[in-house]
Amino acid sequence: MKRISALSGIALLFAASFVGAEEAQLIRFGELTAGDDGQHAETVLDYSVHAGSGFTEEEKGMMRTSYAIQNWGVVLNNSARGIVADRLTTARPVESTFRGETVMGVRIHFPSSGSNNAHATVRPPFPVPAIDPAILEEGPAEDGEVRNYFDENPFLNRGIVSNVGVLKIVEMNIRGLNFPHNVSILLERIGGRVEEIPMGSLDFDGWKTLSWTNPSYAFEVRQRDLRRLPVYPYTVPYIKLNGIRFYRSGQNMGGDFIAYIQDIVLVYDKAVRDDVPVDIDDEAIWNIIRDRELARMRLEMRRLGERQVFEFAQQRLMDTTRPQTFPAHGAIPVNDRVTSPEAAN
Repeated sequence: MKRISALSGIALLFAASFVGAEEAQLIRFGELTAGDDGQHAETVLDYSVHAGSGFTEEEKGMMRTSYAIQNWGVVLNNSARGIVADRLTTARPVESTFRGETVMGVRIHFPSSGSNNAHATVRPPFPVPAIDPAILEEGPAEDGEVRNYFDENPFLNRGIVSNVGVLKIVEMNIRGLNFPHNVSILLERIGGRVEEIPMGSLDFDGWKTLSWTNPSYAFEVRQRDLRRLPVYPYTVPYIKLNGIRFYRSGQNMGGDFIAYIQDIVLVYDKAVRDDVPVDIDDEAIWNIIRDRELARMRLEMRRLGERQVFEFAQQRLMDTTRPQTFPAHGAIPVNDRVTSPEAAN
């Protein structure tokens, strides 16, 4: 009887160590499917405000992007880039029969020659906003209404999770095809600090949940490095998805690589207790965090908008009257370098 009581006590103590841990979806690509207009309605960004007078109203109406899967970019590192590799490296929505929903399909064309390591990073079309971008257009509330600008963000659980303290576990549902490559997740904290989470190898066939457990996670408070830090206005506890990175070792095969991603889930400790009454709502009085985030976001959106407008203008200059063929004029790719047929012979 004493032994049973002792074991029960140990079990309760072990269970108590998990009290307060939260689980949240960082992103699920099945929720980012496009509508009839080709965009994901809840995450649309209109960058036509950055266009000059040289565009028609019809063209400005086309200057929109969103987190729809086909808008995500895949960028190779500099030494792995090339005309062929850049063209073939892309992301697109794919219907998964086993998962019963849309997932992100990624195709990466790594160099097929040389022994240099290479990597490619999947990133959203624009950085995840910490505050709803619509606030930039409508302006902050001036009627005294208390608003939580972070909890009202439509990008919550679509690339950002709020009130995140210490990370405990990161999980990723991904489909491998027996490639000897590795994958990691890039997570961004306030101030632009990026943490790279290694998720492991993709040397398996089928769907699998890759899991990373924080080796520095302390289950007891007395084991933690506790520091007293000013709370307001220096603590904005959120985590963003900065990117998903695939690594190919120079010793492994190059060429085309395929993977499919369903979602990413975080298990973490809360940074701030949200289950107790608040005496004074600091942010509602001073708006320091709101103003700081809005200023940062205005700068980010201006840079993004100017870049998007430039790309739109270049796209309008391209020849779209004939179907695209590649390589041109009979050229053929040899080891990712485009040569003429005569040179190849």
